[in-house]
Amino acid sequence: MMAACDKTIVCMFLLSTLATLMSADLITGGQSDMDVNSREGRRVIDMTLGEINRRHSLSNGDQQERELVSIISATQQVVQGMLYRFEFLLKIKPDNGFEKCKLTLWYREFMQDPSLRTIYNIESCEPVQQN
Repeated sequence: MMAACDKTIVCMFLLSTLATLMSADLITGGQSDMDVNSREGRRVIDMTLGEINRRHSLSNGDQQERELVSIISATQQVVQGMLYRFEFLLKIKPDNGFEKCKLTLWYREFMQDPSLRTIYNIESCEPVQQN
């Protein structure tokens, strides 16, 4: 049977470990805000904007470039690679319209086949009125 002092030490250790895990930026399976100003954050956002423009062009021949106006939300989650979730406000050039796009990007650097490393899912891109 464990002495009362030993139980207190074990409890303190477990609580401090839990507090450390809860304050970590990236916990496997846990979703956290993305640092959009970091080098990695900018790289991922630039890749994603390029993919949005490419998909619009392929799906309906829309050659209008989309340009980032603001990042509404950006999160990341460690899941067999990194899962990014974005919501962007984009300006459509040259007609100066606006779109709000929601999408995910699943990046798996470990994949041997480059076509399987990056998977995009554009959930929606809807026109919005800008004042």
